Amino acid sequence: MLRKFNGGLAAIDRFGIFAVALEDVMEMGDVAEFDSQHDYDGWLQAKRAGMEAIGQELIQRAASLPRIAGLIQTETKDPIIGTGTTLRRLGNSLLFDHRPTFISYETTARAIAACFNPIPVLYSEL
Repeated sequence: MLRKFNGGLAAIDRFGIFAVALEDVMEMGDVAEFDSQHDYDGWLQAKRAGMEAIGQELIQRAASLPRIAGLIQTETKDPIIGTGTTLRRLGNSLLFDHRPTFISYETTARAIAACFNPIPVLYSEL
């Protein structure tokens, strides 16, 4: 999908930010109810290990595609733990600042990325 997105952006001479919904990629809906906080924490820790591995690969692939200005990720989960429930929504963002073209998309990309992380991560700082 990254290459197709990059190609579409190149065709219209634009830069774009690629979004990933972790609840879809990581199948976060595979378990909706947990008997205890401990059970939920263990499940979440295993999911986060997978997220990290996938995320690192995604970053490296996207960094090589010149029209992708950055990445954003969201995670929404509403687990039922025992008899309680919560809604948890998290977001993060990364900007590809390692390219000479960064100056041409920096302002817009920062504004979008800041909606998911007030201080977006810069690729050059990884």
